[in-house]
Amino acid sequence: MTRETISAAGPHNPGRRNFLSAVGATVASLQTAACIRKPYEKILPYAERPEDLVPGEARHYATVWNVGGAVQGLLVRSTDGRPTKVDGNPNHPMTGGSTIWAQASVLSLYDPERSKEPVREGEGVSPDEAVGFLKKLPDEIGDGSGLAVVVPELPSPTADRLWEDIRAKYPKAELYRFDGAGTDHARAGAAMVGIEGAAWTTDGTPTVIAAFDADPIGTEGDTTAFTKAFAAGRDPNRKPAEANRLYVVEPHVSITGSNADHRMAVKGSEVGDFLAALAHHLKKGGLNVPTLDAPKDKLDSKFVKALAKDLLSRKRGSTIVMVGERQPAHVHALGFVLNEALGNFGKTLRFTKQGPTEVGALSDLVRRMNDGSVKQLVVMGSNPVYEAPADLNFGELFQKVPLTIHLGLYRDETGRLATWHIPQSHYLESWGDLRAREGTTAIQQPLVAPLYPSLSPIEFMARLTGAESKGYDLVRATHQGAISGGFDKRWQRWLHDGVVDVGQAPSFVPSVKTDGLAAAYKFRAERAQGLELAFVRDNAVLDGRFGNSPWLQELPDPITKIAWDNAAVVSPNTAEKIGVPNNLEQSSVRDTVMVDVSVGGETVRLPVWVQPGTAEDVVVLSLGYGRKHGGKFAKSGFDVNSLRTAESPYIRSGAKVTPTRKGYAVACMQPEASMHDRPIVRDATRGDFTDEPNFVEKFEVMDEDHVASLLWDEPEYTAEHQWALTIDLNSCVGCGSCTVACQAENNIPWVGKEDALKGREMHWIRIDRYFEPKHSDQVEVRYQPMACVQCETAPCENVCPVGATVHGPEGLNNMAYNRCIGTRYCSNNCPYKVRRFNFFHYTVRNDADYGMGIAMQRNPDVTVRYRGVMEKCTYCVQRINKARIHAKVNGDGIIPDGTVKTACQEACPADCITFGNIRDPDSKVSHTREDPRNYAVLSELNLRPRTTYLAKLTNPNPDLAEG
Repeated sequence: MTRETISAAGPHNPGRRNFLSAVGATVASLQTAACIRKPYEKILPYAERPEDLVPGEARHYATVWNVGGAVQGLLVRSTDGRPTKVDGNPNHPMTGGSTIWAQASVLSLYDPERSKEPVREGEGVSPDEAVGFLKKLPDEIGDGSGLAVVVPELPSPTADRLWEDIRAKYPKAELYRFDGAGTDHARAGAAMVGIEGAAWTTDGTPTVIAAFDADPIGTEGDTTAFTKAFAAGRDPNRKPAEANRLYVVEPHVSITGSNADHRMAVKGSEVGDFLAALAHHLKKGGLNVPTLDAPKDKLDSKFVKALAKDLLSRKRGSTIVMVGERQPAHVHALGFVLNEALGNFGKTLRFTKQGPTEVGALSDLVRRMNDGSVKQLVVMGSNPVYEAPADLNFGELFQKVPLTIHLGLYRDETGRLATWHIPQSHYLESWGDLRAREGTTAIQQPLVAPLYPSLSPIEFMARLTGAESKGYDLVRATHQGAISGGFDKRWQRWLHDGVVDVGQAPSFVPSVKTDGLAAAYKFRAERAQGLELAFVRDNAVLDGRFGNSPWLQELPDPITKIAWDNAAVVSPNTAEKIGVPNNLEQSSVRDTVMVDVSVGGETVRLPVWVQPGTAEDVVVLSLGYGRKHGGKFAKSGFDVNSLRTAESPYIRSGAKVTPTRKGYAVACMQPEASMHDRPIVRDATRGDFTDEPNFVEKFEVMDEDHVASLLWDEPEYTAEHQWALTIDLNSCVGCGSCTVACQAENNIPWVGKEDALKGREMHWIRIDRYFEPKHSDQVEVRYQPMACVQCETAPCENVCPVGATVHGPEGLNNMAYNRCIGTRYCSNNCPYKVRRFNFFHYTVRNDADYGMGIAMQRNPDVTVRYRGVMEKCTYCVQRINKARIHAKVNGDGIIPDGTVKTACQEACPADCITFGNIRDPDSKVSHTREDPRNYAVLSELNLRPRTTYLAKLTNPNPDLAEG
């Protein structure tokens, strides 16, 4: 693939002139509109271009962002002033790879449905009017007795300082926290045992991880940092005593649960009882924990007894007990007590002092709104009208407040009802700072000026105090007092490295108070009748904030493999009870039926989906779908928030599911859930691997003598570089970051639900998942990343009638797009089914959906493909070519091993992908059968792939061995 500008003319395919015209129009609009953010500042053209600025050469800038309090350092690639790709910053200690949300965030910068202008009472107004209103606002607020401010999780030193300024100016104002991806229950549980004003995160590599309805690999907490540490603990070269073991107790199959060594599927309402039973056995083992009631069947659980024994056998401070946000506060409180008793405080569980402590919950605000004491309500960066539990009636009460102000990226459900809506700057347009839970602070620097008139959160907070400071000045003022001299030099280093080296949040080791915990921790002797609803954050759109991203909507859920929808997920046995067909046994798993899910007088109709591994009598409902506002893609799926209550927002008993006669087509991107007794993913226990490191080769159905090619001579390559890629299945957690990273890097279009239903997705790398056994509520999950493996004797090349797919001298299976005539013989002959055919002008469709935005994001180093050609993984050949150019200019033309990183490798938080030159004797990759764990897929076909898949190893507890 070669560098190519977008050349097709037309309204949605701008050429060079149209592109420059659009950029010029954007700059002109910023001249007149940017006054809401800061006074307009002219940017002068270069008289002489700086030496280090080469047109077309990408530059990288460090920044930082935050989702639900989880801070991640980022490196953003900018090409000619356009941010085009986001990756993790290796300098940031809480970063390892990146998340799907970070990868997709660059697309949201250019979202044409972002808020573009201030709105007052439903009518757009000029930025000058908004500025005038904000100037007069302090006089209207007075002493703040009627002011309430709702903020998301914003762990920013500058925001903390500004909040103190707001409190000083308005001493009677109240601050409330609401974030659909936050940690309200965990924070309340910490307060129950005397831990106030703290943030916490895992530290190190625990040897035993006990996750109770927690998803630290998927949707909760510092997922990249945890995943990196977790994957490191799976290294087969570790000593047995140092290798980690993961236990999971949960109602649905989470990403964390899918990676467990031992997993138990139980109702969400019973998770706390299992934790109490664990406390009982730990107390019997000598730990100082309170005596709690627990049901006898939980006390007798073989799983709990084995877990307790394993925890007690390990070195103090080397384990961790994790409780998920879906669980109520008293379960979190017990989790803290057990971690202290196990010696984990300050070791695997690290605490730092952060943020204001006098912060109320949304339910506290609702009580004030009910009594009419709230006169001015400010909502920053969240959407409680959509996300709040239905029984709070937040939308109705919100409209009764005399003055409501909403700051948001979109004029969403809350913004539509607000008196004033103010556009919020994207994080790639904003100055700011963020402090991670382990204490590291980093500067958030913008890469572009705001595309629309907008304010960042800290600029908006400054406006509440009557100041008109720029974000840049606000951040500098926060950190300038931390050092005595040489601030400017340090400031430049902070911006370059992405990490602030002074003023970190201090860590501390708290002590817990168990008074009253036993009284609060009462299990229910009689269980509620009916089904139990489990509300979960979606693996793609989370709480709905990422709902308008087509990249994330089309990314298949790692477990259900559903895209563009959510569903009522039930186990096979529960499906039989409620009388719905098992979609896994139908001729087309994309067909299902609609069901009515009812509880407490509320009913939601949505499709049902049968999912092995789901707990009995549980209906799993993903949040974040069925939006009414916030973009056309965000309207996908079904809104289930009306079934939630403030008392128990994530677990609700007594539900009923009634099948209807209405069918529904679900876009399931992987119909098959079973390997059908074929060892596609080779797996073994650590003990088996120790006994027989060659176990993968033992699986082969043919020996070496019988797999020699009879039709083609195997190639003999002489080039200095021979590229290969290895994916370690033992580390892969199935998160999907590689898929979205590849889409961002290689200009891969989305196809939409209609074509996804026909199996026409365009992803160059997919992650297959398999269940063993298939029809049990207790299943094991295996992941298999699949991409073009650049086969040496590639079957696709043998059948192409026009020679469009050929092998290059460096071992890559290349595509000549101008030769391809669309026979699709190569796809038919590919045993991995990793080639994608452009049936339609998906690029043109995307341009129509996203306008100039998607063109601004595209990587100029990668060809934009149009209709009628095959696509597949290219090992990011544009990155190889770039490294080759640098090697020729700066040396002997040899690219050192490890210099080139593919997009998927850079994004992987588990560090499971290795790419390099196998000609280098020190290379860490191999594509030969000498590696005992290597060559784990379809080796009997003699494809000798350049991509290899190492085997999956589990670390089971012998006490829980089958039989």
